[in-house]
Amino acid sequence: MNSADFARKIRASWDLLYGEAGLARTVSNLTSLPVDQEFNRTALSRTATYRDIYLAALSRSYYNIILNDYSMFQYSWMGEQSWRLAYLPNPWIAGVHEAEDAVEQWEALEEIGGMEPEHVDHLIADMPYASAIPSIRFEYATHQYRELSHPAAHMHIGRHAENRWPYARLLNPLTFTMMIVKMYYVDRWAALSSYYGHAPALCLDMTFIDELSRSTVVHDFSENEKRSLHFAAF
Repeated sequence: MNSADFARKIRASWDLLYGEAGLARTVSNLTSLPVDQEFNRTALSRTATYRDIYLAALSRSYYNIILNDYSMFQYSWMGEQSWRLAYLPNPWIAGVHEAEDAVEQWEALEEIGGMEPEHVDHLIADMPYASAIPSIRFEYATHQYRELSHPAAHMHIGRHAENRWPYARLLNPLTFTMMIVKMYYVDRWAALSSYYGHAPALCLDMTFIDELSRSTVVHDFSENEKRSLHFAAF
């Protein structure tokens, strides 16, 4: 995948999140995110909490797309052998239905003048910290590959640095985004899939399968790794 392909998949992700699923609030960047040293310092700090990392990304607008629940997607392309895809859930709202409903009501009141923006911001800031959904990060880096100990393509679920879930196929911005929506925004996904009792013009589950079938197989993936636990799409 080259940089133009990567950017096309980012735009397709925006089309899905905003146009089809109705999940996106705004877009900041439809190309690969540049390196942000300040954010990286926070993200790599051993003393930083997830709250610190999330707020650093939010305050610096270091995201491609921000969702209605203030969760974020980051897409970074370093080269044809290296890229990073991340989902940073809002730890106060994402996955907490009561919090999501409350924010929707407050913002509806704000829109018609029934609430001041500052009051809405204050209410959101006072929400309990739930962290109901873990941060998810997909990384591909062939130069870091070590058989069975450091897969070239892998997923980090949560913040534990050594939990690398091996992938036999490469995810791009669109397939990564689709995976997150399918796992964590099930109601929106279900409305676009014929496998949940709906009849959309195009079934999102089948679109996802088609996208995965066109994805590249990881070349740095040994026979021993194929016999071990890993994620794959056939």
